[in-house]
Amino acid sequence: MAELDRPMSVSDAVAVPDEVVGVARLAALPEGYALSHPVRLVVHRSELSLWVTSETGFLYGTGRTCAEAKEDYAWALVEYLELLREDRAILVPHLRDHLNQLEQLIA
Repeated sequence: MAELDRPMSVSDAVAVPDEVVGVARLAALPEGYALSHPVRLVVHRSELSLWVTSETGFLYGTGRTCAEAKEDYAWALVEYLELLREDRAILVPHLRDHLNQLEQLIA
């Protein structure tokens, strides 16, 4: 494979085909955080792993099992919330929207 003269981007990667294999519900978060309501997750499977996404579409979780992917997603929610809170004063509009959605979802 030839080296690129520029940094690699997402568009340079080859997409891995996946299939939707079910739905799951996320009802709990790591200690110290709580959901205002369960989150419906779509479970995807590829040759490489399982991953879950929600209808918001801006986060995902991965794992070898659905339980691992849900736990990874729960941590992603909490970490993203805290990151956005730290930068609240300088967020661009779409990231302020993400923060508002997460603050309504997570107590």
